[in-house]
Amino acid sequence: MKLKRSPIYFALCSLLPSLGWAEMLEEIEVSALRDPTEYAQTQNKIERLDRNQLEEAQATSVAQAISSKPNISISGGSRSLAQKVNIRGLSGTRVVQVVDGVRQNFNLEHRGSYFLPPSTLGQIEVVKGPSSALWGSGALGGVMAMRTLNAFDLLKNNEPWGVLVKQGYQSASSLSETQVAAYGANEKFDVLVQGFRNKSNNLRLGESLGELPYSGLTQQGGLLKAGWQINETNRLELNFRHTVNKQLAPANNEMAEPYTPIDFFDYVKKSRDTGGKVDYSEAGGTTDLAQQKIVDTGLSLRYLFNPESDWINSELTLYTNRTKETEQNQRTLANDETRYRTWGFNFRNTSEFERAAFIYGVDFYQDHAITAREKKQLDGTCANNPLAGCRDLATAKYRPNPYNAKANVWGTYLLSHLKLAEQWTLSPALRFDHYKTSEVSSQSYQKSHLSPALTLSYQPTDWFDINVKYNEAFRAPSLQERYVSGNHFGYDRMLVTSFQSNPDLKPEVARNKEINFNFHWQNLWKAEDSLKISTALFQNDVKDFINLEVIKYNDEAKAIPEIFQYRNVQNARLRGVEFSTEYQTPNWSLYANYGMLRGKDRQTGEALENINADRIIVGGNYAVVADKFSVGGRLSHYFAQKRLPSKTTQEYPAYTLVDLTATYAPKQGEWENLRVDFAIENLFDKAYTQAFSLTPSAGRNVKVSVAYQF
Repeated sequence: MKLKRSPIYFALCSLLPSLGWAEMLEEIEVSALRDPTEYAQTQNKIERLDRNQLEEAQATSVAQAISSKPNISISGGSRSLAQKVNIRGLSGTRVVQVVDGVRQNFNLEHRGSYFLPPSTLGQIEVVKGPSSALWGSGALGGVMAMRTLNAFDLLKNNEPWGVLVKQGYQSASSLSETQVAAYGANEKFDVLVQGFRNKSNNLRLGESLGELPYSGLTQQGGLLKAGWQINETNRLELNFRHTVNKQLAPANNEMAEPYTPIDFFDYVKKSRDTGGKVDYSEAGGTTDLAQQKIVDTGLSLRYLFNPESDWINSELTLYTNRTKETEQNQRTLANDETRYRTWGFNFRNTSEFERAAFIYGVDFYQDHAITAREKKQLDGTCANNPLAGCRDLATAKYRPNPYNAKANVWGTYLLSHLKLAEQWTLSPALRFDHYKTSEVSSQSYQKSHLSPALTLSYQPTDWFDINVKYNEAFRAPSLQERYVSGNHFGYDRMLVTSFQSNPDLKPEVARNKEINFNFHWQNLWKAEDSLKISTALFQNDVKDFINLEVIKYNDEAKAIPEIFQYRNVQNARLRGVEFSTEYQTPNWSLYANYGMLRGKDRQTGEALENINADRIIVGGNYAVVADKFSVGGRLSHYFAQKRLPSKTTQEYPAYTLVDLTATYAPKQGEWENLRVDFAIENLFDKAYTQAFSLTPSAGRNVKVSVAYQF
């Protein structure tokens, strides 16, 4: 089995007039696997979306774009800026996010971390299951990798340059999407400059339930991608992106609407006035309305070196990411700021021989988080009687403490593929990580971790293969989990809650066992048809889950929390089954997939939160006019989620959604530069809430996008 040809090779081939840009693009891959060999494509459970699929979907977030795949769902609610991908029951910092080959580590409670709109992407790739052997800390659930658009995505018919103008609209939120890009390439250089602006209003819910309040969003920004083909063996790439996101929303973006500490303490007073007979748990969490702004900037420089040698196929990437989140509480006018900077490098080399391949490398990154939390102090009048006209300020001085913290992480890894026999391949891997965290006013922590992985592959025929896998992964405590302190919330003369740091916080560790069966036939019943069937069974045991726990309740009102602390609280077991099949012909295709996931606390036997409901999807596409006009449809049935933790009282009933798509995109002729995508999402305007979401989802959504290339 030979290596796929590198991007250097295909960029060099632009000298040949017989080779088109589209053929070159086929080998420009996202790097979720960090493994350029063909072994990786068959041994891992991978889900992909290409540019054509992304344009058909017209998703409003990266998580939404990939959520139709088995055991992948959306967490974080219905506001697109807060949405995160959930892979096999794990999300947030338990999934490594990668953009153009580098990690994105920004983490803030109740926020997402996918700040690029899907329209700027050329490909999304998801690797399911623990992946720390290659990516280090965080990859308990898997890896979510995105590649932004480049010149080769947009160039047609070997043209040297072009301009793209695109405008989209979605009815559910009156979303307007505007995108402009200029691009070009020759035998030495390729470049793309892109700008975008998206603006939406409140999200309309299904079945005349009204709107989701404070769910509008404004996004704008730009990207620059440039490549220099120095010679046959050397290539240099520059990637720059900048996005600005603004919204007026609950400070906890996942909640449906603001529920202030004042509301909470009014509830407490009501409880006391009725002799404590009201259930405090009904009060829920608190969140104020906040004006929020997130500015995200990324810069990377990538060098590729691939001489005619079995020993060397190298890649070195230097990068930095800066994210700044500011918000103003609309009740107290207190201002908060979080600055998060990551810088680092990755080096990887691949050596491939007749019966073995080795992928090895070293990487380093530093996360630096600086927070500011404004505390409003009461004046003399309010201090004497905080309940008389000063209710807002009476809560505004009880805030978390700011922190200035760093995390330094070194890692080195080795992955090998050993051909034991013609039909058998053994692929062991091992990664070593050392991480150290420190804070200017607190103690430092450091620890090392080994992450092994092993895959045994058997391919008795060219149409069937089976892979048996064992993978480990770990997640070091985040800077927020390690160093948060001060008050959670409070109210003078009634109640003050606080955070307590935990010096004994341990990393989470996942151990995954998995078996995959893959069938793939070509020219099965007719010329140029294909059939694929894939099944996966897995069990992922996660030890020392980190969660924010109440460790002390109020002495007078036993159900009201007083002290919070991040603790290792659970040993979880996640078991699941995934099935997918697709039959394709040149003119039409049919597909289906099914995902089933079960999660429980191994100590108590109780069901886990954030476990997606079982789901089955069937769909198809038909080319009404070949290479010009196609239509598609999809039916998704979500089973009721009845496996709930005891503290969860909300029910999540079953529901069924129908989506339709149509695309007009001639490949030749007078209108070959025009593309029109049309879709209706949630055709029957169903009102529904995804399992464990705090917000209902969108009703019927009519989408249209028109793009023209000059």
